Amino acid sequence: GPGALMATQYAWPSLRATRSLTAALISPHFLFRIERDEDPASPTPHLLDDYELASRLSYFLWSSMPDDELLGLAAAGQLQDVAVIEQQVDRMLADPKAEALINNFAGQWLYIRALDDVFKDTTNFPEFTAEMRESMRTELREFFRAFVSEQRPLTELLTGTTTLVDDNLAALYGLDPVGPGWHEVALDGVPRKGYLTTPGMMTVLSHPFTTSPVKRGKWILDQILCLPPAPPPPDIDIPPPDPNSGDTVAEQLAAHRANPACAVCHDSIDPLGLAFENYDAIGKFRTLDQGQPIEPAGLLPTTDEPFADALELAELLGASPEFPACTVQKTFIYALGRGLTLDDVPYLDVIELAHIEGGQQLPALIKSIVTSDPFRSRRGEPGN
Repeated sequence: GPGALMATQYAWPSLRATRSLTAALISPHFLFRIERDEDPASPTPHLLDDYELASRLSYFLWSSMPDDELLGLAAAGQLQDVAVIEQQVDRMLADPKAEALINNFAGQWLYIRALDDVFKDTTNFPEFTAEMRESMRTELREFFRAFVSEQRPLTELLTGTTTLVDDNLAALYGLDPVGPGWHEVALDGVPRKGYLTTPGMMTVLSHPFTTSPVKRGKWILDQILCLPPAPPPPDIDIPPPDPNSGDTVAEQLAAHRANPACAVCHDSIDPLGLAFENYDAIGKFRTLDQGQPIEPAGLLPTTDEPFADALELAELLGASPEFPACTVQKTFIYALGRGLTLDDVPYLDVIELAHIEGGQQLPALIKSIVTSDPFRSRRGEPGN
């Protein structure tokens, strides 16, 4: 009847809309960020077009699609101009969407995301509450934010002498209460320096029941020096330190290094991690382990330079040639969304030199990367 006919008439547009929406959602152009190669098997690099470059910039700094200004510049063919790209970097870093650089880049590189998965024995560490976890996360995020919004040298990631705390963190730092909200405090007079001694970082790089010099040392080799140790042999089981053994963590690790197969890597990992033994599994400062004085002194594996504690180690790491090189590599990998190749090495050398000569500032490093040939170009993959 007429009613059925009317229902059919209204059903057809709905069906067509559903099919159109389905086609759009399963299109490769919706699911992927497309960059075209005229010859997909050719290894010869070619410049990205303006729209592709706008997307690379946007997903690097904002983790999202380009805005109207970027698309307008792409439409006008202006994004091949290096000066225009640098102007856009300044604008984009000042935009609230640059929060994505903290959430994603710092979240991955500096392990801020790892706080989400941390668990602690609350019998031994009752201070580690949900509120404390959030305070730790905020401090780590704000620590990195200063490098995005200010012209602070990235060496201060290791050697910084101030931080932001609330009352939760002030207690862990051994400071007087700061009152409501967040306050910048000087670290003079407290045994802290830079990002590495923050309670959040020490918490992430620990076990639920005790500290982990292995995690801490390996993290420094991986993320600060870009000198990752080899993985352990598959037939070797490495249990975490036992807080009930009666032996200090340092003594347990020394016994572990007695195995030559373990000593190959742990001779470089353990001294770095043991430098931070003064900070317990939630980053609270201590001087004793199992009633024995903690001895954080050691040698920097790359140069055999001596350090007395974590603060001196932080200074050595900040002055090491490996740190700026590693910073460039980590930023470059995140910007391009791929690993490094031998073809990248000449460009990395140039970017690293400019980074060092320019005072190791993050905005300038970002500009060097996004105006480099690897960022502005792509090539096909032979055999695909």
